[in-house]
Amino acid sequence: MMFGREDMTKNDQLVRWIDKNVSEESILLVDSWYTNMKVIGPCVKSKGIKVIGSVRSSLKFNGIKVRDYIANVRFDKTVKIKGKMYMIHEEIGYFRLIGIPMKIVVSKDEKGRIKVIVSSDIKIDGEKL
Repeated sequence: MMFGREDMTKNDQLVRWIDKNVSEESILLVDSWYTNMKVIGPCVKSKGIKVIGSVRSSLKFNGIKVRDYIANVRFDKTVKIKGKMYMIHEEIGYFRLIGIPMKIVVSKDEKGRIKVIVSSDIKIDGEKL
């Protein structure tokens, strides 16, 4: 356990650690385990921390499971990043289990590999994510 508290979930432990160790205006990078309201809510609402992370394909974005959203996404632009071409789609919406506006960015590389990143900073450009 991160803090030796067996009565706390991983999410509870992370929120406690953030509260004690992370300053306002920080950026927190998380994997899909921590992309939920229990973590993102306190970070964004009380500390002003920006959260960027991956998301589980079973979560719903604007009422549609992420896996289905990805299957039907229309890429808006093509960009070159570090010599590689990517197609990108970005949109602002809501995840039912997060409860605040989030930006979702879906990218597809030259080999057809798809990545999904979400951010509580809805103003950030998708290319930067």
